[in-house]
Amino acid sequence: MTNRQRVQLSLPLKAGAKVAAMRLCCGFALTLALCSSAHAAAPEIVVAYPPANSNVPYDHVIFEGHVSPSASLSINGRALNVGADGLFMEWLPLSAGKNALKLISTLGSQSRAVMFNVTFSLPRALSARPTAIKAGTLSPAQPLTLYTRVPVEGRSLVVGFQGSPGGKASVTVSGWGTFRLTEQTASARPPRAAGWYQTTLTLPENLALSAAAVKVSLTGTDGKTVTATALGKVTSNPSGAARVAEVSAADVGLGVNPSTSAFATGPETTDLLFPKQGQRLSVLGNLGEDYLVQGPDGLATALKSVLTLLPIGTPPPQAAAGTPQLLDLPDEWQVRLPIAQRTPLSLEETSAGSNAGLTLTLASASLPAGRLAAANAPELNWMPSGSALQLSVTLPQVQNWGYFVSYQQGALILHLRKAPSLDVAQPLKGRVILIDPGHGGSELGGAGSLGEPEKNVTLPIAARVADLLRAQGADARLTRDRDVRVALYDRPLMAETLKADLLISIHANALPDGVDPRQRRGLELYSFHPMTWGLASALLRSIPRSAPQLLVSTLPPLGIPGLRVSSLALTRPTSQRSLLIEMAYLTQADDLRLLMSGAGREALAQGIAQGIADDYAQQTQYQIQRQSAQPTPTAPQPFPELTPLPRAPQPDAPLVPPPAPSLPATPIPVLPLQPISEP
Repeated sequence: MTNRQRVQLSLPLKAGAKVAAMRLCCGFALTLALCSSAHAAAPEIVVAYPPANSNVPYDHVIFEGHVSPSASLSINGRALNVGADGLFMEWLPLSAGKNALKLISTLGSQSRAVMFNVTFSLPRALSARPTAIKAGTLSPAQPLTLYTRVPVEGRSLVVGFQGSPGGKASVTVSGWGTFRLTEQTASARPPRAAGWYQTTLTLPENLALSAAAVKVSLTGTDGKTVTATALGKVTSNPSGAARVAEVSAADVGLGVNPSTSAFATGPETTDLLFPKQGQRLSVLGNLGEDYLVQGPDGLATALKSVLTLLPIGTPPPQAAAGTPQLLDLPDEWQVRLPIAQRTPLSLEETSAGSNAGLTLTLASASLPAGRLAAANAPELNWMPSGSALQLSVTLPQVQNWGYFVSYQQGALILHLRKAPSLDVAQPLKGRVILIDPGHGGSELGGAGSLGEPEKNVTLPIAARVADLLRAQGADARLTRDRDVRVALYDRPLMAETLKADLLISIHANALPDGVDPRQRRGLELYSFHPMTWGLASALLRSIPRSAPQLLVSTLPPLGIPGLRVSSLALTRPTSQRSLLIEMAYLTQADDLRLLMSGAGREALAQGIAQGIADDYAQQTQYQIQRQSAQPTPTAPQPFPELTPLPRAPQPDAPLVPPPAPSLPATPIPVLPLQPISEP
C-alpha cells in the first residue's frame, strides 16, 4: 500500500491535510498504446508508472515498468538498469516543464522505440516586479474566535501569503500591533515557490479583540508597497465564557476508533482522542473549520462536523464521578464508574512491573483518591488530576488483549479483555484470528513494475496464512476470500462481531511521489497500541527467517527496526490486538520479485503464520508461570524452538531452499498456493 493510499486508512485529522495522488495501475492500457504500432517480434515496453502525459509536482519520479525478458532499455540514449526478467525501476530526474522521453528497447536484432511525455510542474512564483500579492493565498481565510481565556498553545495565529519574491513583508492586527513576516526558502520537495511569506503569532492572554482586521503589507524590489486584508478577522474575549458542545457523530463499533471523528491533541498524526456520541465538552474557540476544545489531558481540535454547539448559557459539563466498582465476567473484567454526564476521556496503556494496565482520564470529573484491590483481580487506583479524574487499572496479566468503553444509564463501563486460557500443547486451538487481505474490488491498492494491483498480491498470501493457522487448530477467518470490495471500517467491525483475538491486515508497500525508492525496501509492521508490540516482535523474527532475502526496513523514523507506530484504520482498533503488515515494497525490484513468485509468497505466508504461532506459544509460557505462581518475567523470553509449520509443494524452486522440516506422524492438511507465472 502506498502512503498516498493511506488516506483510505487514516483519514485527515485536520482540515487541509494533503495526501499525494494515488499510484494507478495503468500498465495494461499503456502496453496497448506502446505496442500497437510495432511489429509483434519487437520487444514490448510497459510503463506501469507514471501514467503517460501526466503532471508531477516533483523534480524526480519513480519510472517503473518492464520490457521483454533479456531486452535492454534506454531513455533519451541513457541505458537503464534492467533485470534479466525485464523489470526496471528508475529514480528519474525531470526538468521543469514537459519532458519528452524517447524509450528504446532492444532484444537481439529487434528494437522498439516509443515517445513518453511527463511534465514537471514547478510551483509558479510571481514576478519580482511589479510588486504584487497573489489573490486567494492570504491567511487567515476564515474568522478566528476565542470565546474565553485560552492556554498559550491555543492562541496561535498563522499569517501567510504568496507575493513577489525578495521583498519585505509585515502584518498589522488592528488593536494589537505590527509584526514582520519572513520569506520562506523555495524548494522542489516539498514544492514551494519563492515569495511565500509567513509568521506565527501568539495572542497575549489578556488581549481583547473584536473582529480585528489582519492587514499585510509587502514592499518589493521596485520600491513599491502593496497591501491586502485577510478574509479572516480575529476576536478574543478573555473575560468570556466557554461554549458547550455535544458529540453528535455516530459511534463506529465499540473500539474501532475511526479517524473521521477523532480529536487532534498534538502535531503528530498519532496524537488523537476518540470521542463517543453524547459526550459533552467545553468549546474554547472557533478556528474556522475546527473547534478548539478542552480534552481530558489538555487542548484538542475537533472538526465541526463531529460536534453540535449547544445554546449559550448551557451549564458546563460535569461528570461528577462516583466510586468505581469491579465486575468479574468469564471473558472480561468490567470497571463501572458512576457518572452524571458523559465527558471526553482518554485511554493509555501502562505497565507496572510485569503487569499490564490501563489508565483512563475522564474530563470534568473529580473524586477523592481511592484504591480497590483483591487477589487475582485488577487493582484500581484513582485520584484527581487537575479538572479531570485519573483511574489506573493494573491487570493480573502481562499484556492487554483488548479494551473499550461503553455507557449504561448513569455509568461509564470500561471493558478489559482477559488473557485467553490457551491449550499448552496446541496454543492456537480454537483461537479466532481474522486475516484481512488488503484492498479488493474497486480498491486496487498500489502497483509495481508489472502493473499487478496490490489486491491480487495480498489475497493468495492471506488465504494461505489462514490455511496454515487452521492447520494449527486456529479458527482463522478472512475479511474477503475473493476479489470484492470490503468497506474500510467493516473490517474491524467484523473482528468485533467475531470477538477475534487478533486482526492482522496484510499489504504490500509502495512509495508516494517524491520519495527516492533506491534505499526503501523490506518488511515494515504498523502498530498503534503497545499491546501489539510483542506480536510485532515475533513477526519481525519469523518473516525474515522464512524469507531470508527479505530485509527489515531500518530507515528513520523507525525507532525499532521494522516497526512503525502509525494511525491507520486497521491499527487503531482496541477491541482486539490489531496490526498491519507491509510485507515488501512493490516499488523495489527484488521485493517485487519476492511478492510475485510462488516460492516468495509461500515464504511470506509461512513467516506470518509462524510469527503468530510463536506469539501464542510465548503466551502459554506466561500462563504456566502465572498458574505456578512463579514470578512473571518483565521482558519476553526467547521463543521456544517450534516445529516448523508445514510447507505446501512449490510450483517453482524456492528462492532460498529451506531445510526439510520434520513432519508430524499425522499429516496436517494444508492447501498449496496456486501456481503463479514468473514475471
